[in-house]
Amino acid sequence: MSTHSSSRRAPGARPPAPAFRRGLVAAASAALFLAACGGGGGASHTGASGLSQDQVESDAGNASQLGNHSASTFDNLFDTTQIVTSAAAQGATADGVVVNCAGGGTATITITGGTLATQLNGQFDAGEHYTVQFAQCRGQLDYAQLDGTMDMDIVSVAVSPAGRTIQAALTLESLKMTLPVGTLALGGQADFSRTVADGDNGATTTTSELTSSELTAKTTFHGRAATFDLTNVDFTRVVNKVNGIATGSTFSGDMTIAGSADGFQFKNVEISTDSATTYDVDGNPLNGAWTAVHGDTTIHVGLSGGIVTVQLDRGSDGTIDRTWTFPLQHLIDAEG
Repeated sequence: MSTHSSSRRAPGARPPAPAFRRGLVAAASAALFLAACGGGGGASHTGASGLSQDQVESDAGNASQLGNHSASTFDNLFDTTQIVTSAAAQGATADGVVVNCAGGGTATITITGGTLATQLNGQFDAGEHYTVQFAQCRGQLDYAQLDGTMDMDIVSVAVSPAGRTIQAALTLESLKMTLPVGTLALGGQADFSRTVADGDNGATTTTSELTSSELTAKTTFHGRAATFDLTNVDFTRVVNKVNGIATGSTFSGDMTIAGSADGFQFKNVEISTDSATTYDVDGNPLNGAWTAVHGDTTIHVGLSGGIVTVQLDRGSDGTIDRTWTFPLQHLIDAEG
């Protein structure tokens, strides 16, 4: 899939809000995520909307997972680059330094901008540019493996009583993250903001905001290949840690997807979370609600107590035409 090049927004600026009601979109977005990820097999019923139950469930899987996996990839990139930058500071040059990653593999880093002293101080400084080539690189206590190239410009760094905030602009060249369920390859440009707030007894709250006019995503989850264009991307991911160990996270956001997954086609499907969705330390959803608007159909998806509820509104007229439930694992398996 080709990567779309577009002019970059000012750091921190958000893309235009999708032209649909957030409430409806949140529910429909959850269903869409499931369907986009690919769904289960077997016979399926096709209603007046033209969407089979399999495709609706596939939308729901991608709605609940694809955005969170994409956001966590950017988090992983940023965190690993910080570790690599600190390790590179032990040398006398910032040009093509090869660093052994904490969990295996290597990262080759080149830093320009600023001065040699700031490049080798082990931290991000405004005006610096980073090029990092990851080769089977795993961060400490992190199951995700990174491969590919990332360019990052540090736009601003601010420290206040509320925490530390860094704004950056990233460009990915088919950056691939390997997860237990398969691989996710991302390409394109994005604005990224990271704030870390310190709490008591070693607790920290890390908030990452990601916006992009367009990203490409290729997945090989659960043995299935899928290709997506993600547009109007606006994600927020919050990770809670104690003494550096993640205890859980939340995700919220909007995007529009187009592409194909497991034989299903998607064109301008508008997805949104109804509220922040909670995930466990392994990235599995615990509770949440999403909305996906797929053509003339609005899909509402809710997750609570390990049970997923899908409500189908054919014609998007506010009337629920069909409701069904299934276990959480079925939702997870539908991604990709």
